[in-house]
Amino acid sequence: MVRDLLDANRIRAGKKLALNFEELDVCEIISETINELVSIHGPRFQLNIPSKVIGFWSKDSIRRILENLCQNAIKYGDQSTPITVTLKTESKGVELTIHNLGNPIAPKELEVLFNPHERARASQDSEKRGWGLGLTLVKGLTESMGGSVSVTSNAVHGTNFIVFLPYRSGPDIHNT
Repeated sequence: MVRDLLDANRIRAGKKLALNFEELDVCEIISETINELVSIHGPRFQLNIPSKVIGFWSKDSIRRILENLCQNAIKYGDQSTPITVTLKTESKGVELTIHNLGNPIAPKELEVLFNPHERARASQDSEKRGWGLGLTLVKGLTESMGGSVSVTSNAVHGTNFIVFLPYRSGPDIHNT
């Protein structure tokens, strides 16, 4: 929690986070992280990922992004439906999508969802606790790797958090 608070303060100050970058297989990290979540939360996850995708990323950041988005899907999604984790390869990078069904996030709340200490009305009204830092961290970690994050949410199609990461990211790499 202390690490999350410190990182959220750096992000709020407009600073990118200092990350360790290395060449790695993102599919391996996703599989390991989901297996850990399954051991805690049960078999709620469906994985749709290739067998191997190599890039230059921060392993710790990818884990934190995935953990935060999956924890939110567990907390706020429909408990009787699976959480789907999909990784697609594109020409310039990968697109990681975490999908769940449940009450949609209101369009007005989507605009501020990644701001520090902001929480959707449904999460504020529920008994589920949180600091409102998880999505701020997701955005900051993603942007520190040269990527972007977005969200779509409606009653018919559910909620999708979409993280795009370029194949090569790091402090001295400029992505286009």
